[in-house]
Amino acid sequence: MIDPLVTQMEFGIYFLVYSVASRLRGTYNTAHFVRKYFGEFSVETKDGDVRATIHELGHLFSIEMGEVRFSHGIEKFQSPRAETINIPGKFFEFYRDSVGNPQCVILVDELAPALAIEYGPVIENNEKF
Repeated sequence: MIDPLVTQMEFGIYFLVYSVASRLRGTYNTAHFVRKYFGEFSVETKDGDVRATIHELGHLFSIEMGEVRFSHGIEKFQSPRAETINIPGKFFEFYRDSVGNPQCVILVDELAPALAIEYGPVIENNEKF
């Protein structure tokens, strides 16, 4: 749903809300939603400008999310700090980061959907996050 309230974008003045009437934040979700309808664009947010570029006729896109904070708090660490998380039967080394919302980066030798399906929900709901 697009409502003509005020958030400035290259293509006009719009304010974006989910169908449940909650405001979209200046994050990946906003950019993902808008790029579907507007092609290449930028959005001015309280966390800075978000810029998206559409590739391969809309099948792929990239989003410049701004400066990464290597923490989930207000502090900004200059470099990532490795931490560990113990999931029953497995240890993961992870790095906290944020580009407007908290993220967790886990380096793996090989990308595997099964790994994300098995451990993703457990990690997401861990007390560390």
